[in-house]
Amino acid sequence: MSEKYKLKNLNKLGDRDDNFKDWKTLYNNILTFFEIPFEPDLQQSNLQFLKSDLVIDLCEIFKTHIGARIIRIFSDVIQLSKDLEGDCIILIVARRVEIKPGFNSQYIGEFLSLHKGEFSNIKIFDTKILQKEPFNKILQFSLQIACALFYDEPEVAQSIFTWIDKITKHSQSKEAKELYHHGLTMLEQYKLLNERKETKDKDPLFRFLIRSNFMSELGCL
Repeated sequence: MSEKYKLKNLNKLGDRDDNFKDWKTLYNNILTFFEIPFEPDLQQSNLQFLKSDLVIDLCEIFKTHIGARIIRIFSDVIQLSKDLEGDCIILIVARRVEIKPGFNSQYIGEFLSLHKGEFSNIKIFDTKILQKEPFNKILQFSLQIACALFYDEPEVAQSIFTWIDKITKHSQSKEAKELYHHGLTMLEQYKLLNERKETKDKDPLFRFLIRSNFMSELGCL
């Protein structure tokens, strides 16, 4: 198992913070090694601010003194290390949210509710979000990253596959159906390998060949 593709705690000011994981370093290492051409999206006007990236720190966004009344955030992981202050409408769609203990949301609206953790048990999802190109892009690149983490970080890979599977399941769009098919296929492979691990360890060369096959099939190489 390569340390390069292990999810570690994020160090802030030299101290380890158990509330935050260093997703950005992990994802950047994968994008670089596999030469995946990902670029974040940023759209800004007087009315709306839209940010789409694999990992987003909300505090960094609010440091820029956004003047837009509507903020849309599409991401795989959202991190919130400080209290926010602002007067706007915020739409956040993400697989995972990491929040510092004692976070106070009173300054950004009494109807805002943020909970840390992963939304693996999501029951309701507005499929109209899937019509947004920036969000679809996040799902597509998240899928590629999950393929690369299939063996090094299987629980992270499973979480991403599950997230994609759940939110695309009822969509009728061609792109969402393809994502659902690939996510479901990889989930089945994950379950199959877990069953095999109970009886024997995997040969490293075999693991590499299987990973290459998966990545090739999904267009990740």
